[in-house]
Amino acid sequence: MEISDKEYARLKKDSATLAKLEAAGVDNWEGYSFAFESDEDEDEGEES
Repeated sequence: MEISDKEYARLKKDSATLAKLEAAGVDNWEGYSFAFESDEDEDEGEES
């Protein structure tokens, strides 16, 4: 799999943003886990 340099830079930025939010406690906010539930449901249907 290959991604563009632009996509790689966006992923790095998004990862850094998420790390900062989690360090500030956003992962304890109401609804945080709910936001990821639909992603988990979709992942279960995918095959590697």
